[in-house]
Amino acid sequence: IRWSRQKLGFIFQVGTGHGMFAAHLAHWKKELDTSCSLCGEMEETPAHFWSECPAMEVERYQAVLQLEHKNREDILYHFFQEDKMTKVINKNINQLAADQAGSAADEGVSLGGHG
Repeated sequence: IRWSRQKLGFIFQVGTGHGMFAAHLAHWKKELDTSCSLCGEMEETPAHFWSECPAMEVERYQAVLQLEHKNREDILYHFFQEDKMTKVINKNINQLAADQAGSAADEGVSLGGHG
């Protein structure tokens, strides 16, 4: 299978539970709410989105229907590229960036490094 470096990296992050998911980001930001951004019921992890999240039920069903036509890795990749997932990941990135900007301002340091 030939994948781009970006696709391979993304599949690795999802498979290991790393990436811009709240449960993983909480390793560095302890006060981060780790509940699922879509359903709020469980911890936000790739495994939760793929197997449990009620908000992703339709997307999971659509992914299963594709199993006979595509390989599992492609289906997994496309599942995590859905609009809902993109919004979750972007929300986490924006929250992390805002928190870092706030921390830098609190310390009197500009983000450009000249403070």
